[in-house]
Amino acid sequence: MTRALITALLMALGTVALGIALSVWASDAQPKPPQQLFESSIGGVVTASPLPGAAGQGYLVFAKWCSGCHAAAFHLADQAATDKLSPVSRLPLGTNLLQQRYKGAVPAALEQRTDLTRAAIGFYVRHGSNAMPALRKTEISDAELEALSAYLTRNRNRPESSQ
Repeated sequence: MTRALITALLMALGTVALGIALSVWASDAQPKPPQQLFESSIGGVVTASPLPGAAGQGYLVFAKWCSGCHAAAFHLADQAATDKLSPVSRLPLGTNLLQQRYKGAVPAALEQRTDLTRAAIGFYVRHGSNAMPALRKTEISDAELEALSAYLTRNRNRPESSQ
Protein backbone atom coordinates (compact mmCIF):
# COMPACT_ATOMS: atom_id res chain seq x y z
CA MET A 1 0.00 0.00 0.00
CA THR A 2 1.12 3.50 -0.63
CA ARG A 3 1.65 6.00 2.13
CA ALA A 4 -1.20 8.21 0.83
CA LEU A 5 -3.65 5.29 0.91
CA ILE A 6 -2.63 4.33 4.44
CA THR A 7 -2.98 7.95 5.56
CA ALA A 8 -6.45 8.18 3.99
CA LEU A 9 -7.56 4.95 5.67
CA LEU A 10 -6.27 6.09 9.07
CA MET A 11 -8.06 9.44 8.69
CA ALA A 12 -11.30 7.66 7.78
CA LEU A 13 -10.98 5.36 10.79
CA GLY A 14 -10.23 8.35 13.01
CA THR A 15 -13.33 10.14 11.73
CA VAL A 16 -15.50 7.09 12.43
CA ALA A 17 -14.00 6.72 15.92
CA LEU A 18 -14.60 10.42 16.63
CA GLY A 19 -18.23 10.10 15.49
CA ILE A 20 -18.78 7.11 17.76
CA ALA A 21 -17.13 8.86 20.70
CA LEU A 22 -19.28 11.97 20.20
CA SER A 23 -22.50 9.95 19.99
CA VAL A 24 -21.61 8.05 23.17
CA TRP A 25 -20.70 11.29 24.93
CA ALA A 26 -23.97 12.93 23.82
CA SER A 27 -26.05 10.01 25.06
CA ASP A 28 -24.18 9.98 28.39
CA ALA A 29 -24.56 13.75 28.77
CA GLN A 30 -28.32 13.43 29.24
CA PRO A 31 -29.13 12.56 32.85
CA LYS A 32 -31.01 9.33 33.34
CA PRO A 33 -32.90 8.64 36.53
CA PRO A 34 -31.22 5.79 38.37
CA GLN A 35 -33.26 2.61 38.53
CA GLN A 36 -32.79 0.63 41.68
CA LEU A 37 -32.17 -3.03 40.93
CA PHE A 38 -32.45 -5.92 43.34
CA GLU A 39 -30.61 -9.22 43.25
CA SER A 40 -32.99 -12.05 42.50
CA SER A 41 -32.79 -15.53 41.04
CA ILE A 42 -34.74 -17.92 38.87
CA GLY A 43 -33.65 -21.48 38.30
CA GLY A 44 -30.42 -20.87 40.22
CA VAL A 45 -29.36 -18.00 37.96
CA VAL A 46 -28.88 -14.76 39.91
CA THR A 47 -29.77 -11.60 38.01
CA ALA A 48 -31.20 -8.12 38.55
CA SER A 49 -34.88 -7.38 39.07
CA PRO A 50 -36.65 -4.02 39.47
CA LEU A 51 -38.52 -5.31 42.55
CA PRO A 52 -37.30 -6.75 45.86
CA GLY A 53 -38.07 -10.14 47.38
CA ALA A 54 -40.66 -12.58 46.06
CA ALA A 55 -42.16 -10.01 43.69
CA GLY A 56 -38.71 -9.54 42.15
CA GLN A 57 -38.36 -13.28 41.62
CA GLY A 58 -41.88 -13.33 40.21
CA TYR A 59 -40.91 -10.58 37.77
CA LEU A 60 -38.17 -12.89 36.44
CA VAL A 61 -40.58 -15.84 36.20
CA PHE A 62 -43.04 -13.61 34.31
CA ALA A 63 -40.29 -12.38 31.98
CA LYS A 64 -39.18 -15.93 31.20
CA TRP A 65 -42.49 -17.81 30.96
CA CYS A 66 -45.36 -15.35 30.57
CA SER A 67 -44.33 -12.10 28.89
CA GLY A 68 -44.17 -13.62 25.40
CA CYS A 69 -47.97 -13.87 25.43
CA HIS A 70 -49.09 -11.66 28.32
CA ALA A 71 -46.96 -8.50 28.19
CA ALA A 72 -48.44 -5.06 27.65
CA ALA A 73 -48.53 -3.58 24.15
CA PHE A 74 -45.09 -3.33 22.59
CA HIS A 75 -43.61 -0.39 20.78
CA LEU A 76 -40.96 -0.56 18.09
CA ALA A 77 -37.84 1.60 18.33
CA ASP A 78 -39.14 3.56 15.34
CA GLN A 79 -42.34 5.31 16.47
CA ALA A 80 -43.45 5.75 12.84
CA ALA A 81 -43.28 1.97 12.37
CA THR A 82 -45.25 1.44 15.60
CA ASP A 83 -47.91 3.88 14.41
CA LYS A 84 -48.40 1.80 11.26
CA LEU A 85 -49.42 -1.22 13.34
CA SER A 86 -53.04 -1.63 14.29
CA PRO A 87 -53.65 -1.46 18.06
CA VAL A 88 -54.52 -5.17 18.03
CA SER A 89 -51.26 -6.20 16.33
CA ARG A 90 -49.26 -4.35 19.01
CA LEU A 91 -50.47 -6.85 21.60
CA PRO A 92 -49.02 -10.29 22.28
CA LEU A 93 -51.50 -13.13 21.72
CA GLY A 94 -52.62 -13.65 25.32
CA THR A 95 -53.05 -9.94 25.99
CA ASN A 96 -54.96 -9.58 22.72
CA LEU A 97 -57.34 -12.42 23.65
CA LEU A 98 -57.92 -11.00 27.14
CA GLN A 99 -58.62 -7.56 25.66
CA GLN A 100 -61.24 -9.06 23.38
CA ARG A 101 -62.77 -11.01 26.27
CA TYR A 102 -62.91 -8.16 28.81
CA LYS A 103 -63.46 -5.26 26.37
CA GLY A 104 -61.66 -2.78 28.63
CA ALA A 105 -63.48 -3.73 31.86
CA VAL A 106 -60.09 -4.74 33.30
CA PRO A 107 -56.59 -4.24 31.86
CA ALA A 108 -55.68 -6.93 29.36
CA ALA A 109 -52.01 -6.97 30.40
CA LEU A 110 -51.64 -9.21 33.45
CA GLU A 111 -48.96 -6.98 35.00
CA GLN A 112 -51.47 -4.11 35.15
CA ARG A 113 -54.31 -6.06 36.76
CA THR A 114 -55.51 -5.32 40.30
CA ASP A 115 -58.03 -8.15 40.58
CA LEU A 116 -55.85 -11.25 40.23
CA THR A 117 -55.74 -13.73 43.10
CA ARG A 118 -53.08 -16.28 43.95
CA ALA A 119 -55.65 -19.05 43.51
CA ALA A 120 -56.60 -17.90 40.00
CA ILE A 121 -52.97 -17.50 38.95
CA GLY A 122 -52.16 -20.98 40.26
CA PHE A 123 -55.13 -22.51 38.47
CA TYR A 124 -54.36 -20.99 35.06
CA VAL A 125 -50.64 -21.74 35.30
CA ARG A 126 -51.18 -25.40 36.22
CA HIS A 127 -54.28 -26.11 34.06
CA GLY A 128 -54.00 -23.64 31.17
CA SER A 129 -56.96 -22.15 29.34
CA ASN A 130 -57.89 -22.08 25.66
CA ALA A 131 -54.61 -21.40 23.81
CA MET A 132 -52.56 -21.20 27.04
CA PRO A 133 -50.81 -24.47 27.87
CA ALA A 134 -50.63 -25.90 31.36
CA LEU A 135 -47.16 -25.49 32.87
CA ARG A 136 -45.71 -28.41 34.83
CA LYS A 137 -43.78 -28.14 38.08
CA THR A 138 -40.65 -28.96 36.09
CA GLU A 139 -41.23 -25.74 34.13
CA ILE A 140 -42.47 -23.45 36.91
CA SER A 141 -41.76 -24.87 40.35
CA ASP A 142 -44.17 -24.32 43.25
CA ALA A 143 -41.75 -21.73 44.68
CA GLU A 144 -41.59 -19.92 41.34
CA LEU A 145 -45.39 -20.04 41.09
CA GLU A 146 -45.60 -18.40 44.54
CA ALA A 147 -43.13 -15.73 43.39
CA LEU A 148 -45.13 -15.19 40.18
CA SER A 149 -48.28 -14.81 42.26
CA ALA A 150 -46.53 -12.27 44.51
CA TYR A 151 -45.54 -10.29 41.41
CA LEU A 152 -48.93 -10.37 39.70
CA THR A 153 -50.87 -9.56 42.89
CA ARG A 154 -48.61 -6.65 43.92
CA ASN A 155 -51.15 -4.16 42.48
CA ARG A 156 -54.13 -5.50 44.42
CA ASN A 157 -56.09 -2.78 46.15
CA ARG A 158 -57.76 -5.00 48.75
CA PRO A 159 -56.81 -8.13 50.70
CA GLU A 160 -57.33 -11.48 48.98
CA SER A 161 -59.50 -12.71 51.90
CA SER A 162 -62.25 -10.24 50.97
CA GLN A 163 -62.65 -11.81 47.51
